[in-house]
Amino acid sequence: MIGCGHNKRVQNNNPVMHAETDCLHNAGRIGSYKGTTLYSTLMPCYFCAGAVVQFGIKKVVAGESATFPGARKFMEEHGGRSRGS
Repeated sequence: MIGCGHNKRVQNNNPVMHAETDCLHNAGRIGSYKGTTLYSTLMPCYFCAGAVVQFGIKKVVAGESATFPGARKFMEEHGGRSRGS
């Protein structure tokens, strides 16, 4: 594991501190995310999906995507694979 994050939008009064961006922040500058997998409780939103695409993360595993479909199609259209129930 290179990084871990939590949704801190309310706690930090920061509208962009979603769990995925917090994870990337905590991972630091590792040079390349090639070969990494992002695990998320929910399917990433479009904001976080943009970060996933920008950082070149090709695989996302979401615990749940039925109640919040997020940006699954966006990530897949940009070369990534996503899986969620």
